[in-house]
Amino acid sequence: MDLTSALDFNSELETRAAEGYFCDIYRGQLRDGTAVAIKTVKPYDYETNDHWRKAPELIYPGSKNTIASDVYALGMETVTRSLPYSEMIVENGVYEEEDILELLSSGLLPQRPEDSIPQTDAGEVIWDVLCKCWSSDPAYRPSAVDVSQIVSCEYLYSRTFQTKLSPVNLDAFSAPDFR
Repeated sequence: MDLTSALDFNSELETRAAEGYFCDIYRGQLRDGTAVAIKTVKPYDYETNDHWRKAPELIYPGSKNTIASDVYALGMETVTRSLPYSEMIVENGVYEEEDILELLSSGLLPQRPEDSIPQTDAGEVIWDVLCKCWSSDPAYRPSAVDVSQIVSCEYLYSRTFQTKLSPVNLDAFSAPDFR
C-alpha cells in the first residue's frame, strides 16, 4: 500500500510528468514546475473549506505551502474518508470556520475515529503516524515517503503474519534532521 494507493479511493491524481512530490491536496507543482491537480471524487454531505486541512503555520495571510504543510494535510481523510474535526460539523452541515481556526491554533488533535483506527497494534502504529503528521512544529513531521513506508510495512506485516507488530521506533522519523 503506497501513498497513491491510499489516496486512490478518495482522489484522482492527474499529472503530466512521472517524477514529482506529494504536494497540497488540491494544487501543487512537480519539481520541473509542471502543475499537479487532484480532484475529489467522493462528495461530502456537508459544505467544506480548506481550513480543516491546513497546517497551523498556514492560517496566516501570506504564508506558503511547504512539503511539511502537505504532510500535515496527509492524514485522517486518507485513512477514514472523513474530515479531521468532523465532530465540529454543526447541525446544518457546515463547518464553523472560526472553530476550526481556533483548533488549529490550539494544537488540539482531531478525535481518533475508533471505527476506522481501532485500539489494536496496527491501529496504534497508524494513529501514532497521523499524530506525528499533525505536529505543530513542521520540522518534526515525517516525510510523505516515511509515512508511506511505515503504513505499507504495517499493512503488509499485519496482513501476512496476523501477529503482533514488532515495535517500530517512530521517534526516528520525527527528528528534524531525518530528512
